[in-house]
Amino acid sequence: MNTTPYSPVVRPVALSSILACIILAASLGLHAQPATAPAKKTAPALALTVDVSAAERVKPALPVIPDHTFNLADFGGVGDGRTMNTDAFKRALAAVEKAGGGKLVVPKGVFRTAPFKLCSNLDLHLADGAAIQAPDTFEALGIPHPSTFKTQAEANAVYRVPNPLISGSKLHDVALTGPGTIDGSGQHWWDWSERAARNAAKTPPGRIVYRRPHLVVIDGCDRLLVADLTLRNSSMFHLVPKRVNDLTITHLTLQDITLTAEKDFDIRDAEKPVFERVTRTIKPGVAPARIPGEH
Repeated sequence: MNTTPYSPVVRPVALSSILACIILAASLGLHAQPATAPAKKTAPALALTVDVSAAERVKPALPVIPDHTFNLADFGGVGDGRTMNTDAFKRALAAVEKAGGGKLVVPKGVFRTAPFKLCSNLDLHLADGAAIQAPDTFEALGIPHPSTFKTQAEANAVYRVPNPLISGSKLHDVALTGPGTIDGSGQHWWDWSERAARNAAKTPPGRIVYRRPHLVVIDGCDRLLVADLTLRNSSMFHLVPKRVNDLTITHLTLQDITLTAEKDFDIRDAEKPVFERVTRTIKPGVAPARIPGEH
């Protein structure tokens, strides 16, 4: 079986910063002359010892994906923005897993789906113009509308936070790649969130609150790449990688509904995380939360 590592043009921020410092130090430190030294006296050359192993340690390994290609449309996927494609994603991912891995292409179109789980040895590739979109109503997920409950206690007895739109656990060699979009359709979640409930100008006292799901959660993975994607309209954090060894996030665009700055990433226990060219839409006057590894 042929396998090929995913190989975007990646220039990790942390690595390039270290190498830049090495080059700058070398250029400035060798054969230096004190400004106050007499004209005929030259300071001795400075011995500069550079440990480049630190630069190598921050370079994560990329996932290795078997050379098989699958297309969601071949498994019944319909990108009309209305049809639910949950079963199509499940069938396609089962085929990828059975084959030992490969690239699952989501073609141009808007593919609505309930939450689904990834497998190992997978490149979930969203083509140009492709979108994976969560439903925009509670009822489409089988969840009662909050207005049907009279008290929070009544709601808590029934409601459970749904899974993230895309999730996976105990995986290896996973890539989520673009240039497509993953859309959380999060406005209705925000309308019934704890934040909305605290806004007395818009909501009455005692308003029902639903806890919100994340958009993408990967819990436990060796070699995870997120590249060239747009993540938007999440009801909570856009991306939550937990317990990941060799994490690369590059050329990622985040677009918020409420334009608050806290919902971008929740990175937990990641070994060798590298971020490059992560851009966000932020409300004017609100300071963006610092992304780990960002300079």
